[in-house]
Amino acid sequence: MATLGNDASLGHDQTRRTLDAILDFIGKKLQRSEAAGRLILPRFLIPEPREMLNARPQSDQVMQAAFQREMANLEQAKRMDDEHSQMLVIRQRAVQARDLQAQAEQAVSRRELNAFLNNQIKEKRYRARQKAASADHDRCCYGDIKILPLEAEISDETRQAEKQKLNQRLNEQVAAKVALKKDRRALDQAESAYFISKLMLQEENERQEMAERKRVEKETMLAGWSQQKAIQAQKKALKVHIK
Repeated sequence: MATLGNDASLGHDQTRRTLDAILDFIGKKLQRSEAAGRLILPRFLIPEPREMLNARPQSDQVMQAAFQREMANLEQAKRMDDEHSQMLVIRQRAVQARDLQAQAEQAVSRRELNAFLNNQIKEKRYRARQKAASADHDRCCYGDIKILPLEAEISDETRQAEKQKLNQRLNEQVAAKVALKKDRRALDQAESAYFISKLMLQEENERQEMAERKRVEKETMLAGWSQQKAIQAQKKALKVHIK
């Protein structure tokens, strides 16, 4: 019985070695056939070697790229703030120049008004002197002649009334010009206030847009970091699972 068992085990081992030899021969044959087939195939039909799954950028490279993007965004934001500040300075200088021009025009108009009033006063005095000289000449030359009737002499009350009328007319003209200057000044002030309010509103809108853009960029960067951390955690878990 022992002899029969030993013979059976020897036959089984011999059969197994024979099968292994046959399989080894077939595998080598297939490898040589595959190598020969690759040599025979044209270049465009030869499959390209696949990249390794582990050939991905490392986490430090990703963080470095994100840091560089953030620095570039900060520099761009600073440059935009500087340009905005320069624009505001230019606009403020333009408003100041406009105010100075308006003040100069007002000063010129005031001088013209004073010159006009002085000329009116001089003309009034000149006419009064001429009228007085003509009246004195008439009284001296024709006072004693009774052939023709003399004109009625102008009383002091009448002269005073005429002077008051003339003064009132001049005062009305001066008041009208002063009111016109006030209206122009008020209009200029209103235009300046409107322009400044528009500038402030535009500045506030630009600041809000800048803050919103920074917030979105920050959220995007944080989301990228979180995703990268999740990928790294998955890689670690996969490696642990494989081990």
